[in-house]
Amino acid sequence: DLLALCDHVTDLQCSKLQDHTNVLQHKVNQWCQVQVLYMPSVAPIRTAQSTDTSIEEKAYQIRLFLPSQLKEHTPDAICDK
Repeated sequence: DLLALCDHVTDLQCSKLQDHTNVLQHKVNQWCQVQVLYMPSVAPIRTAQSTDTSIEEKAYQIRLFLPSQLKEHTPDAICDK
């Protein structure tokens, strides 16, 4: 991952990559908060998926639970009307 890549790049490149990772993490966290406002049925699904909090997920691995992905969990979880 980031540590393996940092062996072959400059410190500046490694720093920029870390900055981009932090920005992505922040945007995903904000998406999760806004999503619960418009799709409250996502909250219990997200809670059930994140049972182990000792392992921090990478920003690019976090499931966004888009409406097309929610069909597998519950048919009425798409959006509130």
